[in-house]
Amino acid sequence: MNDVPNTFAHLIPVMLLLLLLGIQFFTAHDADVRGAATAHWGQIGITVLAVITIIADIVLITLGQTNPDPNSVGVHVFSDWVPATLTLLGSFLWLAGQVMARQGNTTANKAISQ
Repeated sequence: MNDVPNTFAHLIPVMLLLLLLGIQFFTAHDADVRGAATAHWGQIGITVLAVITIIADIVLITLGQTNPDPNSVGVHVFSDWVPATLTLLGSFLWLAGQVMARQGNTTANKAISQ
């Protein structure tokens, strides 16, 4: 029964951070409205969070696999693997989307300049 408050205590700061970083995606996004020189602080923040998540998941998986005690910190059982896998998948998808968007912008800029 103590797990639910503990889970919410960890979930609320993460959700607030994502909401704060997601504000950029809920505002006017058109380049004509915001200007071409506006920083993409939301994308940068979520990218940093994705990299931190990948590093943290790798550390937790390593700790779980090197310590056989099921009560220790780390990824041990299926219920530990599900969130670790989902956060890794989401983080890699975000980073892949950023790389593909940057390549698309580079291709579009080359086509415009010719």
